Amino acid sequence: MKIIRNQTQGYLWGKNCMAWPLFSNPDCNVKEELIPPKSQEEMHFHKSSQQYIYILEGEAFCVLKGKEFNLSAGDSIHIPTGILHQIKNIHHSFLRFLLISLPPVEDDINYP
Repeated sequence: MKIIRNQTQGYLWGKNCMAWPLFSNPDCNVKEELIPPKSQEEMHFHKSSQQYIYILEGEAFCVLKGKEFNLSAGDSIHIPTGILHQIKNIHHSFLRFLLISLPPVEDDINYP
């Protein structure tokens, strides 16, 4: 898999996941994120941000409001403020998606 990005510096998050900031201002930020096979983010919510996820490549296993479902390339989902959620990559290929946060996330709150 070849991934081409602009000159933005990426960073590690979670367990071997990567993110590349693409755009940010006080109202919104946009990141490209990559979750390797058999990895996931922690179950969490945001006190003041809503998010929109657009799948670019791979499949995401999502948990949102206690419901589980899959998203494939071209699918998207809105995550309202305060809603418990988690994205998992339970497959053998990379999961790549755009993450748009309104306003920028500064308050991840992991769920025990």
